[in-house]
This record gives sequence, C-alpha cells and structure tokens, in this order.
Amino acid sequence: MLRSVQDAAVFDDVWVSEALEDARLALGTRPVTFMSLTPQQALANLDRSVDSRAGKAARAALEGMLRGRTPLEASEIAAGAVVQRRPVAALQALLFAHRSEPQRAAHLINIAGLASALGSPNEALALLTAAETLGGKPRAALLNNRGRALILLGRYPDAEVALREAVKLDAWLSEAKRNLALALYAQKKTPEAVRFMRAGQRRTPALAKEAADKPLAPATPAENDEDALSVTQHWAPSPLTFDLSRAIDGRLPALPFPKDVAGLGAYAARMQALRLEYAAQVQSRTARLNALTEQPQGAQGGAAPDAVAAARVAAISHTIEFARSEPTVRALWDRVDRHVSFMDPINEQLGEVLGDSIRREGPEVSACGTDRRCQEAVQERHRLVRCGAAQNAFTQWRAGMRELDSLTAQAFRPTYRLLTGLIGNVSDPTTYQLLMLEMQRRTLISIETDLLVPAQQGADLWTVAEVSAPCGTVPELEDEVEVSLDEPGPCPVRDPYKVTLDFLIAEVSFNCEKVAIQIEGPGVVLADTFGEVEYAFQGKITVFAGVKAGLGVGAFKVGPGAKAGCYVAVNTSGEIVDVGAKASVSVGGTVGSYGLEVEQEYPISFIAE
Repeated sequence: MLRSVQDAAVFDDVWVSEALEDARLALGTRPVTFMSLTPQQALANLDRSVDSRAGKAARAALEGMLRGRTPLEASEIAAGAVVQRRPVAALQALLFAHRSEPQRAAHLINIAGLASALGSPNEALALLTAAETLGGKPRAALLNNRGRALILLGRYPDAEVALREAVKLDAWLSEAKRNLALALYAQKKTPEAVRFMRAGQRRTPALAKEAADKPLAPATPAENDEDALSVTQHWAPSPLTFDLSRAIDGRLPALPFPKDVAGLGAYAARMQALRLEYAAQVQSRTARLNALTEQPQGAQGGAAPDAVAAARVAAISHTIEFARSEPTVRALWDRVDRHVSFMDPINEQLGEVLGDSIRREGPEVSACGTDRRCQEAVQERHRLVRCGAAQNAFTQWRAGMRELDSLTAQAFRPTYRLLTGLIGNVSDPTTYQLLMLEMQRRTLISIETDLLVPAQQGADLWTVAEVSAPCGTVPELEDEVEVSLDEPGPCPVRDPYKVTLDFLIAEVSFNCEKVAIQIEGPGVVLADTFGEVEYAFQGKITVFAGVKAGLGVGAFKVGPGAKAGCYVAVNTSGEIVDVGAKASVSVGGTVGSYGLEVEQEYPISFIAE
C-alpha cells in the first residue's frame, strides 16, 4: 500500500522479479545430489537426523511424552513444534504418527514436507512415492511437496509438472503457485514465473486481478469451467480473522432524476457538472495518495509492523482492491453487473423508430409539393412519433435506473461496512489514511461506472427530446442527496483482543494489525522439554490445521459437515510470517455461503515452500 498509485503495476512487477531472484539464490549454487532411496531407508535417515540434531536424551524425553498418544495428537504436537521453532521435534512427532498409523498417506506427505524444509529432498521423494501407493491424499499437498523436493534436487521440469497439477487441483494453495513460479524461473520461463509469483501473493483465486493471474492448466485438456468452480476452495471471509465492529454506514448519492421528458435539458446540464465533480474528487484523492506514498519512509511515521501485521494490512488492501469479489457481497454485485447495461435494448428500439421516422419524413414532405399546410402536418406527425419514442425510452430508462439504483444500494451498504470495518483494524495513522483514501477513491470510481454512466444515457435522450420539442410538461428535477463516505478512524490498540480462533494446535487472537498465538493442546508439552540444536528451515513451512468443533465467530458457526481452519506460515528464521483462516463447506454443512470444498483427508497438513 505504501507506494504511488500510478506506479503500482510497475512496483508489483519489480517486486515479484526481485522475490523470484531471492528465492532462486536461496536454493544455493548447487542442487542436492539425487539418490534413489526406499521408504525404509528414507525413514531410517530421518530417524538418524533427529538423533544428530536434537540429541538422544531429548529424543527419548519426547518419545516418552508421545507414548500413548493418538496419531492425530502426535500431528498436533508436530504442528505446535513448528510454531515454537522446533522443526526437529516436529519431525520426530510426525515419525511417531506414521509408526502408529503406517497405512495413512497423510503422515508420509507431512513428513515429506518437513523433510524438504530440513534439507532432505531425497527422503521426501521416497516417502511421497510410498504415499502414492496408499492412496496419495491429500493430493494437492502431495504434489506440492513433491514439486518442492524436485526443485531442491534441481529437477525443475519435473517439478513444474507436479506443481501445475497441484495448482489445478487446489487453486487456493498459494505455496504451490510460488513453488511453480520458482520452477519456471529456474528454466528461464520468466514471464510465466512472474504471473504465478504474483498470483501466489493471495489466497483466493477468484480475486485474481487479471486472467493471467489465474492458475494455468497443464498441457492436458481443460475441464469444464463450471465443474472446476464447483471444487474450488475459498478462503474464509474477513469476519473470521478481523474485528468488524467499527464498521461505518456509507450512503450512495441520490441523483436528481427528471420527472418528465421536459426536464431532460436541466438534467443533462446537472449530470455534466456532477460527473466533473466526481472526477475532481477522484483526482484529489489520487493526488493525496501519491503525495503520501512519495514521502520518505521516516516522514510517514509509525512503527514498522511485524511480518504478520504487514500480512494483515496487505490482506485488507487486497480486499479493498477486489471488494466486489469478497464472498459476502459477490452475489449482490453480480446482480448489479447483470443490470447495468439495461439501456442497450432501449437504445436499439429507439434508434429503429427514429431511423424509420427520419427516412420517411423527407420523401413525405417532398410529396406535399408546395403545399405548406401538408408539409407542416407531416413534420408534426413525425415530431409526435419521435416525441412518443423519447417518452417511451425515458419511461423505460427511468424504471431501469430505479432498479439499478436499488441493486447498487443493496450491494454498496454491506460492502462499505465490510471495508470500513476492515480498515478500522489498522492502528498506524499513515497506513490507515492510505487505505481509507484508496477505498474512497475506488468507491467514487465505482459510483461513476455503476450509476453515473447509465444515468448519463438518460441525459443523452435530451438530444431526441430537444429536436422533438415541445415534448413533456414537467421540467422539474427530483431532490439530490450527496454521497456520504464516513470513516471509522484508526484502530485503538488499547482495546482487548476481540477476534479469537481456537483451532487444533493454538488459540490465535487478532487485535488491530496485531496477532497473538498461544499454543494449546498436546503441543504445549514442548515448552521446556525439547532443547534441539537450532536449525533453520530451507524455504518456508506452512501448517494447516482444523478448527475445534463448535467454533462460533459472529455469524459464522462450524458444525457437522463444515470445514474451517487456520494456517500458520514460518520462514527460514523460524519467524511466523503469516496467519489466517479458511472456511468452506461440504455436503451437509455451511459456513456462511462461501463455496464448496474438496474433502480433506486429514485435519493437519504440512506444506513445503
């Protein structure tokens, strides 16, 4: 958000290119040498790795705590270990889960994801091959982890094949998009790599800002678009992870519609002035945005946010940019989009009547010869035809504008409340002002597109009415009401944490941009018991975990058949860099109305990047 609006596209491309190059350099100058391993050899190697990195005493202590635990509890401990920067403890817990339940593919897929992050891609590949024989689910996680292991081995074309399929199966899996971008970049397929890296910066595929950002299908024939949509997961709408209690009501303008065709002249003049006023407001906010973003970083004030806070601000900025695709309001805006061109058939019908009248009037006047009264009678008859056509078009336009005005208001109210509620989570004054200005600028542009352009078509009828004068009897306009774009003000950080998600491994609390994570469940056993040698990740590991039964956040209830959960991403330094939530539904359950879900095989997944 802290950049010039005019330079946004250039900034994005430069940033994405730099991110790709950084990711390539992080791989090192030489890939890991490939070695063919059996699953048994891979597991033995990883067992020895735990001993060498943590020590036999620490391993024995954790093994004692794992004894008697279920495989799911062991997976929860592993997830908690990742969040607590203990990746080797996580590996030991996952190995225990596999020994307890050797026929479940999910354990091998999770071990493989963590193995790649710990620099063991050969072991990861061997385990993923074994997982395939057990059913290979969750499939997208398997393919992503395979792609990541192949990248570490320098087998970029093979990685590309696996990752393309992963993206196709689960377009929300941004880790797979970013891994695919790296595999493409390593093969010097830079334009496509840039597109996938850019698309990988956001979770929801439906919010891609251009067609190129959407996942590209592999070389196999594409499936039916409707079928593909039916299995697309959507990340949870904002109320799951943001406090929207400070939302503000906005008000659309009430336009001064003419009461009769006779008022079209005054209406046309007012519409011209009104469109200039809105253009000036957009330019003013754009100028303020650019001035604010071009200030030196120090002059902008405010403390630098941590990675998770920055990710939350980026999520708010992204929602502002693609507000009409937010699941909670998408259907309402679809109705607006379907109706906004209502004047097209009206104009077509009007054009036919006018064209026919003009074509016939000349010959009919000529047929009158020098008879003045005949000529005037013909001209009056055609004036009445054109006036009647203008009256009919005016009546249909006015009814259409009433409907469009109503539909737009129905979509605008919840959208404005959502956006102001989101922006109200930002405590830094400069960032708050930037987000608010951008939201207001986009709102004004939307009013121009959705209301003023169709409204202008009514003003264009004045051309017909003017040449058909006198036409109509009431020249007055209706009352006009200005737009209202009130603000919630920056988030008061002194408030307590208002939004909390209680999921399988931790309680995640959100306050303004800030996030607090409290490890819960079996994972707390690691607090003082597993003193592993510090070992940084290679790349990044993301843990997905389900929400505990009975979750309720505002209007969102998770019951039987519904799926919801959190994701926590940890970077190479063991820092938590992203936290969020997802929600979707399968047959028999609902979480709001936010799309369908491909059934998950296991409630905890480890995704390598």
